Amino acid sequence: MSYRGITYRLILGTKAGARQRACLIGTYRYVWKLVAIIALIGSVGALGMRVGPRLEGPSPEDAQGIQDPSEVLKPRLTIPSMRLAIPVLNPGIPKSTEKQENEGIWPELRNAEAVRIAFKMKDWITRYNQFDSIIVSADVSVSADLFLVARIVQSNSEVMSLAYQIVDARGVIWSEERTKTYRAEAGWHERYGKTDKDPFDPLYQEIAEEVYRELANKSSSHINQLKRNEFVGPRLSRRSDLELITITRDLAFAKYVSPEYHDCLKNDGNRLKIEYMPEFTSESWSRIMSVMTREEDFVRVIEKYYREFVTKIEPDYRTWQQDAFPIARKLRIEEDKREVLTEINNLGSRLHTTITPTRVDVNGKVVTLTGSVQSQFAAWRSMIIDIYEASKSSNAVKIISADP
Repeated sequence: MSYRGITYRLILGTKAGARQRACLIGTYRYVWKLVAIIALIGSVGALGMRVGPRLEGPSPEDAQGIQDPSEVLKPRLTIPSMRLAIPVLNPGIPKSTEKQENEGIWPELRNAEAVRIAFKMKDWITRYNQFDSIIVSADVSVSADLFLVARIVQSNSEVMSLAYQIVDARGVIWSEERTKTYRAEAGWHERYGKTDKDPFDPLYQEIAEEVYRELANKSSSHINQLKRNEFVGPRLSRRSDLELITITRDLAFAKYVSPEYHDCLKNDGNRLKIEYMPEFTSESWSRIMSVMTREEDFVRVIEKYYREFVTKIEPDYRTWQQDAFPIARKLRIEEDKREVLTEINNLGSRLHTTITPTRVDVNGKVVTLTGSVQSQFAAWRSMIIDIYEASKSSNAVKIISADP
């Protein structure tokens, strides 16, 4: 699987006096160096337009959707069952430490934001009620119908700018990269700081709205194709783009797992095209579906690590947001700032090198996966073909999230 590397430049958003800026940089470089935990997010440096293979079935959490009907912003479109993946954002950190300092970028803080923003976008898109499942993933190698691939252009607690694209499982880019920027209102923290709102909710909602509009356009074409199929009959009927996307994600997974399906898809540059439809009622296809379900379980374990990370840093991150807005405001005393972020340092020291091991039971043989999120996922991927060979029944493989 190939990926196109993307290099980005960030812009320093706010101007401050030389003395204040020096104080700000010195203080924050010291304290946010404590966020070593972000080693588990190492995959965000390279995102690609080749996206891969699908997972099967929504989790109970996502299938339930939003519990409060008043929070559902749109009625459900006429579309197939679909999954959206939101890879952890590219943090847009220059390689040069000199550029980082000149642009006011603290790498550890940016890496933390790359995870946090992915979940913020997930929460807002969930409210639009269109996908059976939305997952935050380490990169674009997971299975999904659509991918929201984004990067941080600017973020300084007052201004946030995000660039993003929507890509489907075939590798088709739905729109050229778009950039949206939002400036938080003066006095926002005084009015809403003690609520669960975020100063950049309008930005996240705007992106969610755009995802909805793109999907609505595809839904119209899908409905028209269904009507044409009814008119011409089964022999001349054709599949809509949305149906081809969902089939492609299944076939991409099957091609990865089993040689039997190696020629079901054709690589055409960065795009995948269906060569033929396999027999979806065969025993081998049922085994493919079984492995997909186990992959879904594993990806949920990975997402859980990210969610727990965001939950743990949230209080300290919100404190940083408030204290750094506006950037020219007098900083709190340095000791207070250090005390606030010591919690993140303590967390980072525990999770920097390893996360909770994941155990995989394959026909009674237990394999323990250790290391970072990326190393665990890579180890899992290396086991996929063996898991397929062992999957004579749906119970052949079990995911156990932690060692006893």
